[in-house]
Amino acid sequence: MLNFISALYKIEKEVKNEPPDIIYQQRQEKSKPILDKIKQWLEQHQPGIPPKVPLGKAISYLHKNWDQFARYIDEPFLSIDNNVLERQIRPLAVGRHNWLFSASEAGAQATAAFYSLVATCKLNGHKPYHYLKYLFENLRAAKTDDELRALLPYNVEPS
Repeated sequence: MLNFISALYKIEKEVKNEPPDIIYQQRQEKSKPILDKIKQWLEQHQPGIPPKVPLGKAISYLHKNWDQFARYIDEPFLSIDNNVLERQIRPLAVGRHNWLFSASEAGAQATAAFYSLVATCKLNGHKPYHYLKYLFENLRAAKTDDELRALLPYNVEPS
């Protein structure tokens, strides 16, 4: 099973910077046969593994969610895993414990707004320090809603 998974990740590494049509083609030619072998292995071994042991739980979970797992081969924009998302939300998960100690609801909301701003900043190619420095230098001059919107990360060129 580890060899199958390793082979799938190797294919993903090979097509990482390819255009969508090449990604789709390579996944259909190379990944689909491996996924077929994995599914066959699951169906063969699932009946003999008790569902309450960790391996049985993992096999049952994958078998139950097979369509969602295998969908990435049909959509070039999908990733084989959710590692990118996990990295994006890690600061939120770490901060969640700290938010328990917010002095007030308003303080917790301000913290959440700040985290959202920083995440949006990163998604739009900004280095948070440089964007926030730019924002604070220009915020006082913004008087209208349009001027404020113009300062949002997706309306400012990263530099």
